[in-house]
Amino acid sequence: MTSSDSDPVIGNLEMITDGRKSGTDGTYLELKPGPQSVVIDLERKCTIYAILVWHYIKEARSYAGVVVQVADDPDFIVNVR
Repeated sequence: MTSSDSDPVIGNLEMITDGRKSGTDGTYLELKPGPQSVVIDLERKCTIYAILVWHYIKEARSYAGVVVQVADDPDFIVNVR
């Protein structure tokens, strides 16, 4: 797993896929402000049934420009969905 933010404000990249959904202190990742990206390499073709994105839940917020893409091409040139 890689990220455009090499030094997150809170947490570590492994928290993205650890399966914990509580949102309590110590269980989430916060990247620096501004556009960021995270790439998760599944290492083989997989059927993806769902992608769940959790956002900050302690107060009302609005998020814009959230993009989720998948591809079987590491350069995201062909078969991008």
